[in-house]
Amino acid sequence: NSAGNAGTSPVAITAGDEGVANVDTDFEGHGAAATKLVSKSIHRWFPPLEHTLSCLATLYRCLDSRTFSGLAQEAVQMCSDSILSGSRTITRQSANLDGQLFAIKHLLVLREQIAPFESDLAAHCIPVRELDFSHLRGQMRRMLAGELSLFSTSPDANALIVMAAKGAPRVVESTIDSRRELERHLKTACETYIMTVTRRVVEPMLSFLTKVTAVRVSGTLPRDSPVCTAAFAAPDRLAEIVTRVNEALMSDLPKCVQKMALYLTGTATREIIFNPIRSNVVEAHSQIAALLAAEYPPEVAGTIALKSPVELANLLDAMLD
Repeated sequence: NSAGNAGTSPVAITAGDEGVANVDTDFEGHGAAATKLVSKSIHRWFPPLEHTLSCLATLYRCLDSRTFSGLAQEAVQMCSDSILSGSRTITRQSANLDGQLFAIKHLLVLREQIAPFESDLAAHCIPVRELDFSHLRGQMRRMLAGELSLFSTSPDANALIVMAAKGAPRVVESTIDSRRELERHLKTACETYIMTVTRRVVEPMLSFLTKVTAVRVSGTLPRDSPVCTAAFAAPDRLAEIVTRVNEALMSDLPKCVQKMALYLTGTATREIIFNPIRSNVVEAHSQIAALLAAEYPPEVAGTIALKSPVELANLLDAMLD
């Protein structure tokens, strides 16, 4: 895969003790401003999460399995929505990384804490019935195209008759599985964080590789001409890009990892999330190295401070120490 389309490896975070060991359950000041959510989320659970889990723990001992599972499905779904809403608020008022890590931390805690109820949740998914009007689009297009008329005498061409016969909404049945939705939200939050950090570190390389691909595909640059003859790919331009990435590796990436450690106390969890970031960074460097070897003179390649695979591996390995 091209580093210009750097993706995220599948993130599978297993249940552990994430955020549980240092929990302070004294939730005073629930009406605190959203701007204070960042600092509170580092050491405390989000109040809606704490209240949801407390409520479920109480109801579990009082209700029969079917009744409890129905309430639990809705409670978990609403709690997930509250966490994502809090994440968006933090993103608007603080920073993307804080909002994303807030969501990851609390979705992980929610998943871990509902583990004792999973058998009940799995056994009794909530059936949901919804009205589906999507089939009316075809009839509306026929009306707009003039195929149906209000004044036609033909039953198949009269808009009123057709809409009365075929316009009844369909009842669509589905089930609410809050566990699957929780997993989906957690996966999305992790992948978003991974891509945010990746782009923060190697965005100059990704943009450069995208331009190279676009030039080659469009035919703007003759096939027998090396990329280094293009203005955007001049040796000094590429040297500047590599320098910016090196600075980000030494400054921005360690800060991102340190911030991740504030939210995610589990070393294994941080490693699982960091591994795709590492892969994306390594892939971007390997593609730049291949481009240097194929498209630039050897004397030019030697002047560009691109980190070798060994240097890069040692630097990335030291990030989580």
